[in-house]
Formats: sequence, structure tokens, C-alpha cells
Amino acid sequence: MDSILVVFYSYTGVSRRAAQLIAAHYDWPMGEIRDARLRAGFLGGLRCLLDSLFRRRPAIRYEGPDPAGFRTVILISPIWAYRMAGPMRSFLAERGARIRRFAQVTLMNAVGSSQAVVEAQQLIGH
Repeated sequence: MDSILVVFYSYTGVSRRAAQLIAAHYDWPMGEIRDARLRAGFLGGLRCLLDSLFRRRPAIRYEGPDPAGFRTVILISPIWAYRMAGPMRSFLAERGARIRRFAQVTLMNAVGSSQAVVEAQQLIGH
């Protein structure tokens, strides 16, 4: 398949909305990364922080097409504590080797995107 896939992880819904807008505008398919364990309340927020600080790879579920069948994958996720969100890290660790080309859209309140791009490159391997 010679096309583009949008893959996103969203904790608050902001990344989901960005992915929906991009995918709908170009009529691209989407895949969603979800936490295997609910991330709610204070403890859920704390897990977000700890996942990023320690670069943990939490258990996830992916619902969408296999990214290996696409020319380019657009990755959309938030930045947590200057790093890539843990669930996106898990997705890339599991499936990144099969991604040929990628573009990354990061959503954040302040800074940290450059570190997330480097982390994605390392997990994907190019």
C-alpha cells in the first residue's frame, strides 16, 4: 500500500482531535493507541509523569491498520515531562521497526518536542 496512516495516542482528547482533523482533511486512515490500564485521576497523572521520567513502556492496545503497509506514518501524541508519552513509546518499541517513514506531531504546553523526535528516531531505528 502506498499511502499515509495517522496513529495517535491521546490522554485528554487533544491529540485525538488533532488526529481526526488531519486524517479527515486528507481522507487518511487512523489507528489509535490506548492504555491497557485506565489512567484516571491523580494516580493516572502520576503514572504519566513516571512513565516519561523513567522511559517506561506501559502496556497498550492498538486499534487500527498495520503501519507496515503504509509508505508514511504520522505519529501524534502529547509530551510528558519533556519526553514522548509512554504509550507512544510502547507502540514504537513494538512496531517501530516496520515503519518505513514517519512524521511526528507533538502537542504540549511548553517545550520538549525535540527530545521526543530523537526518541522516536531511536525507537524506529532511522
